[in-house]
Amino acid sequence: MSFQNSEVFFKAGSAELTPYYQNLLGEFFPKYIKTLIPFQSEIRSIRIEGHTSSEWRSLASPEEAYLHNMRLAHERTRQVLEYCLLLPEVSSYRPWLRQVLTAHGLSSSQVVTVHSQEDSTASRRVEFSLQLR
Repeated sequence: MSFQNSEVFFKAGSAELTPYYQNLLGEFFPKYIKTLIPFQSEIRSIRIEGHTSSEWRSLASPEEAYLHNMRLAHERTRQVLEYCLLLPEVSSYRPWLRQVLTAHGLSSSQVVTVHSQEDSTASRRVEFSLQLR
């Protein structure tokens, strides 16, 4: 599952979840987990992956932009993980979630390209993915 258009989910340069994104995660995550529970023995991890574009708001070098975006991606995925884990609707699943739910900031290492050009808007996203045993 991919959540795109990070401007709606986070303010530029911020890791604070917007109320809109909190509502969206509050609807999505409990349903997602309830769907996965019958298969929990087959799931090695549930990854929350934060992606950014390669851009940064200053005249940073590509390396500086990558590192700034990495920090931002880590902060955002940690905020998403914290919000999801603390949802009352998943409280009975928390022991299992603490074993499998992880946050990964990937910065601009996996940008989205269209016709060999980076699509900056599509590159800014949060994805949930499963790793199976």
